[in-house]
Amino acid sequence: MEKKIDSYKSFGVALAPGLAYFPTPKIGIELSVRGLYFDSATSKEESNGERTTTANFGLDVSSLAPSVGVSFHF
Repeated sequence: MEKKIDSYKSFGVALAPGLAYFPTPKIGIELSVRGLYFDSATSKEESNGERTTTANFGLDVSSLAPSVGVSFHF
């Protein structure tokens, strides 16, 4: 029997170390890796009201998946 999810909520935060380079005073180029993180999710099954909550936290300093971004400062 397939479970039907009535509601699903998710939340996550991360602290990511990185570097920023400013080629101009208003434009920044950023490079970061995932660092300390926390994720939480809660789902509620429609048929019986069963609630399931999961929480994950950890430290991921793998340089194999960097993040690159561009920001504009005004």
